[in-house]
Amino acid sequence: MPVTGISLPLFSYGGSSVITIFIAFGLLISISRVANRVEKENKVK
Repeated sequence: MPVTGISLPLFSYGGSSVITIFIAFGLLISISRVANRVEKENKVK
């Protein structure tokens, strides 16, 4: 790997990294919503 130049060619222009970040945030939000729903269902029982 060269020391200079583009370190991450697929992420350097911003488009791919933005999509990746949105997907990661979406997964985190989805997981937290499911976890909250499971906790509420367990409290009701």
